[in-house]
Amino acid sequence: MQKVLCIIGMVCGVLVLLLFLSDLVLSFAGMSTISPLKGYSWMLDAVFSLGGGGLAVVSFFTYREQV
Repeated sequence: MQKVLCIIGMVCGVLVLLLFLSDLVLSFAGMSTISPLKGYSWMLDAVFSLGGGGLAVVSFFTYREQV
């Protein structure tokens, strides 16, 4: 059960990272009309990108300990 929860944490972390990182990159590139969150706030995008990446990394290291 612990391994499944670690994998779910990794998937959620990567999805959050991709969503907010793509919004950040597209808004800086001037394509805020096609960005997922319309480039609302670059600070929000940066913080949530770091949080999603951190969640993915911590879940990965925990998964490695479980194996």
